[in-house]
Amino acid sequence: MRINVILGLLATFGWVAGNALAASDALPAKSGADLVARVHFVGMTQVSANPKAASFNEIWQLPATQELVDQTIGKLATAPHRIFQSHFTDHNDYAEQLRPLFRDLINNEFYVEVRGPTNAIPELLLAVKLDKKRAEAWRTGIASALTAWTTIPVKNIKAEGFAGWELRKHHNPNCIRFFQAGDWVVFGWGWDDLQLQPAMLQRIKENKRPVALARDYTLDAWVDWPALTAAHPIHFPLLRSSLPKMQVTITNAQDFVRTKMVMQFPKPLPFELEPWQIPTETVRNKIFSFTAVRGIGPWLAEFTPLKLLSPGAVPGQWFLWAQDTQFETYFAAPVKNSKDYLAQLAPRLTPLINSNLSKVHLTPGCTVDTNGDIHITSFPFCAPYLHAGGDSGNQFIFGGVVPSPTREDPVPPALLEQITSRPNLVYYDWEITDARLAQWRVLSQLALIVERKAITDTNAPAQKWIDAAKQKLGNCTTIVTLNAPNELTLIRNSTVGFTGVELTGLAIWLDSPEFPLSPHFQPQFPNDPDQAPPQNSDQGPGKH
Repeated sequence: MRINVILGLLATFGWVAGNALAASDALPAKSGADLVARVHFVGMTQVSANPKAASFNEIWQLPATQELVDQTIGKLATAPHRIFQSHFTDHNDYAEQLRPLFRDLINNEFYVEVRGPTNAIPELLLAVKLDKKRAEAWRTGIASALTAWTTIPVKNIKAEGFAGWELRKHHNPNCIRFFQAGDWVVFGWGWDDLQLQPAMLQRIKENKRPVALARDYTLDAWVDWPALTAAHPIHFPLLRSSLPKMQVTITNAQDFVRTKMVMQFPKPLPFELEPWQIPTETVRNKIFSFTAVRGIGPWLAEFTPLKLLSPGAVPGQWFLWAQDTQFETYFAAPVKNSKDYLAQLAPRLTPLINSNLSKVHLTPGCTVDTNGDIHITSFPFCAPYLHAGGDSGNQFIFGGVVPSPTREDPVPPALLEQITSRPNLVYYDWEITDARLAQWRVLSQLALIVERKAITDTNAPAQKWIDAAKQKLGNCTTIVTLNAPNELTLIRNSTVGFTGVELTGLAIWLDSPEFPLSPHFQPQFPNDPDQAPPQNSDQGPGKH
């Protein structure tokens, strides 16, 4: 739990930083034998002054954006005490002292290095560029909070001619240090000693900086996930243990943000890039989004639910598209004999769906009609279905949230060419983010209702931000290519760095009362015994 929370907080810093967004050139992959992560962010003060970031800055300057930032900072400021409060004798969360520090992380340049976990948590070192007044606020604010929480006073120390303090305690991390080094403050923790500290302080002493100046980028990050999570594995069902080394660079053009992510996996990926089988007779204009992915059948087959449900080979290609109304989301997957496939799938799938519907107190209305199609009639606003059929000489399993009306206009050839013209393409996604966001918000609310959970208040800051920013979000295109047997490269052009579904999930997380520790809200029916919170030891705070 502890490492996941810490990594989650770092990811939060990365998100806040990453949404600044400005231009590219990756840093070297590593700067030390034990280094497992590195993040460099130039700060929103620089981004706001960058003429290349005009579109992003227009959204950043919205009052709703600043309200959301204020809420996020407020929750982050209370997070350290919420994580470790069971080990503190002082019930003061010191949020008033910590809140300005989190705002400094958004506004000012910072650089983070993480060393591989040799004990319970990895060693971390953070350098932030600050003026003398803010540096003093960091020195006294962090020291006063830690001293109150641990009842252990800090001890003044020096290194490389820079003054600072150190706190030694019994639990991991047992060594916490702070230095004022020229124009930078350096704060970090580790076990017994900080192995990254001498080199960073030496670089600041010699170069006045802990890292080279950013060359046209806003955010550059590198993470060796296999090394970082070696002592505390993070399990993703579709990835198993094969997390990649990852290099992310976020850049900015006048009208869009460019995100580049290179992922190097420990082993070759089981992708089979068979020729595209796009259902061009079924997919019609006007569409708000179109997604195509191929070669992932062997990968999906390792996902236990699909392994149990699939009557044969899991489809290797999947297509997802959305059209006019809020519920018009559809998908298609090619199979050898669609009617036989669906006939074998039905007896496995329908009991599972009806069982899950009963668990959330809905009528178990999943049935098979005389044509062999599967329908769900349990919902008042939509009628999900699965259908077997043909398209362009191929057999498909089709599905949707509501039945598709007849349309005549074909998909624009230029969209299809974006997919078929790239020989190493694994994944393609294009959307009008404003329109797609509206659909995902409705579908997410429906999912919460089905799960009998509270819907996010429309006046919550993240929801208000979506309402204020949605018409400025423009289009988003994401392309993933297989550049080597074990390497994927993602390129995304967007306005704020996220797709509609990502913004929907992010908004729910940011508005959650327990952010960043949990994305969940209180149950819609708190007296319902089926909605009692899970008894899970991982939900409690870890030792500090």
